[in-house]
Parts: sequence; C-alpha cells; structure tokens
Amino acid sequence: MYRKLAIFIVLTLFATWSIAPPVFAKDHTVTVIGEGAGEGESGKEDAKNNARRKACEQAIGVLIASKTKVKNFAVALDMIVTKVKGIVKSEKVLEGPTYDESTGITTVKMEITVGEADLNTKWEEVEMTLKRMGRPKIIIMITDRKDGKVCDQQWTEATISNHFIKSGFTLIDKDTFDEKMKREANAASLQGDINMLADIGKKVGARLVIRGTCTASQQGKMKHPQLGQWLYTYKGELTIKAIETSSATVIFNKPFVSKRPHPGGTNPDSAGKKAAEKVAKESAKALVDGIVNAWTDELNNGREITLIISNIGFRSKKKLEKLLKKIPRVREVHPGTYTSKVATFTIRTYRSADSLAERLLELKAGKLDFTGEDVEVVSVETSQVTIKLPG
Repeated sequence: MYRKLAIFIVLTLFATWSIAPPVFAKDHTVTVIGEGAGEGESGKEDAKNNARRKACEQAIGVLIASKTKVKNFAVALDMIVTKVKGIVKSEKVLEGPTYDESTGITTVKMEITVGEADLNTKWEEVEMTLKRMGRPKIIIMITDRKDGKVCDQQWTEATISNHFIKSGFTLIDKDTFDEKMKREANAASLQGDINMLADIGKKVGARLVIRGTCTASQQGKMKHPQLGQWLYTYKGELTIKAIETSSATVIFNKPFVSKRPHPGGTNPDSAGKKAAEKVAKESAKALVDGIVNAWTDELNNGREITLIISNIGFRSKKKLEKLLKKIPRVREVHPGTYTSKVATFTIRTYRSADSLAERLLELKAGKLDFTGEDVEVVSVETSQVTIKLPG
C-alpha cells in the first residue's frame, strides 16, 4: 500500500512539473530613456540613474510576472510598485547624453541588463553597484579575542579584508593614520560606540565602517593516541555590523558561529587562529551581499538625506516644504524639528547630497531666496546637507 502511494505521489509531481515548469528568465535586458535635471556631469549622471531605475522597474515587473505562473506572487507584485529590488548587471549607452536648453532636461538612451537582487550577488553585480555608488571607501575594524583575552593578532580582520579587496571594494589602511587618529580609532573600536566609529570614518573619508568582535574559545582537548600530544579544539564566534558614517546608522548586523568546532592541532594559538579564520570566511560573503543589497535598495528606491536650514522663519519653513516636494527626483519630504529658527527635513530622493544642494541654491519664492551670494552651504555629506540663510 505504501509503495503504491509513493509511486502515485511521484507521478503526480512529475505531471505537475511537466504542465507548469517553473522556468523564468533570471536576467532581462531592456532599452530605456532616462531624464536628468540640468546639464553638465550632474545632469548626465542624474539621467543615467533615472534610466537604471526605469530598467529595474520594467525588468523586475517582467520577472515577478513570470513567477506568478508557478506560484501566487500577487502580494510581491503589489509591493514592487513601491519598492524596486532589481540589480543592474551591465549597461550600454546607445544615445546621448543630450541636453535640451528649452526644457532644462538631459536625456540618455541606454540598454541595461537587470537581474533580481538577492543574497547571492556575483562579482559583476558587486562591481556594477560599487561603480554606481562612486566606489565608496570602507574601514574594517575587528577585534580578536582568544579564551577571553584580546589578541594582538588580527586574524579575522585580515581574512575579511582580503575578501573585500578581491570583491573590488576600496579599503582605507589604518596604518596610514597618525598617532592621534590611531588612538581614537582603537578607543572607538574597543568601546563599539556607533557614533564614535561613524565620526572616525567621516574624518578619514570612509562611507562605511565595519566593526566586529571575533571570539575563539577552547571547546576541549584530547591526547593523540600515537603522537602523545594534546590536540586542541576551538570554536569561532563573530558579531559584525556595517555602519553608514554620514548618519551613524547600521545597515548590516549579524552574528556568526562556526558550524562545528575546528580541530586546530597541538598549539592553542594556531587552533584559535584557524577557528577565527574559519568563521571569518563564512561571514565575509554574507557581509558583502548584505552591503551590496542595502546599497542597491538605496540606488533603486532613493536615499534619505537630512536637510538642516538655519535662520529660517516658520512661515518660510512651511513654504520651503512645498518647494522641496516639487524638486525633480525628490520622492518624499518629511518635516522634522523647528527650534530657534533652525528647521530640519528628512528627504527621500534619487539625487546625491551634492546634487540636492545645487538644486536648493536655485530656489526662490518671494522672500524665501536661496540664490543670493550670502547663502552659505555649511556642509554637504553623504546623507546630510546644512545651509545657513542670511540674517
């Protein structure tokens, strides 16, 4: 009876597979026209980014639709309207970029190949994302501990750094820091203070700080029956996070534990090193994938930029909020605090902070005027723009 039931199930599954095979394109190539505000390099890059987003929207729509033939992905299809999850794999400019003086718009025609963003990014996908992000710099700061004590060696950091370099990331060498910066970096790393780490990163021009602690702990030992020596077994545990320096926000945070204790050999130090390196290798790819997916999400759905305006009246602040919503490539504007004539806004935009600052300096509506020479751009960071109005 059980044998007949098993044969029936297998035949049923085979028949279902034959009727509706779950086959759909992993990649999709589309031709799109992107538009960017203004001329020059800013307008060109804005147009290309607009084309990339359009390609992701079109391509992922096709990919999700093809999946609905196999499974009910109606909810995923609804979500894709507001959150694009595609990743650009390759691109080619077909025409342009061309600037139209009458409209103030730069257009570009591109052929773009898009795949689904997932947790298994390939080298070419990492490379394309890094290119689109402007090849941001990264600092890696990982503390190794063995049996509860801090190690002078940097087993884990070296292993993860090598993986990042091979993946195409640009790392900042801490050996280039002056003595004061080294002391500050070591203190921030040991304390694990996110704000301190972000501040160190900003000072040296890093977009991201990777901070972690790896612990190699002895699990046991046994005497080799033939050699007569002790064999030590160690387990590696790693907690690691990636911190955006401009906003001191964590975009990746995950613990890793070796799948099984590592039989390191007759020396406790070498056994601890092997355990640390093992868990570092297991975590490095997941870390790269997590960062690339976070940055892909930012590229596809816009980044959050904090805008701080000083010397602005409350009425002008309300007027500015309306003007901000009309800026091309701005998706959302959320007013924040208003204290002592200082207003803050959180803006989700496809523009870079530099591009947003340039556009702000063109705003003028009645008494609210950002075009004057006495308007001071105090700072432009990755996720923050600070402007001081006269008065």
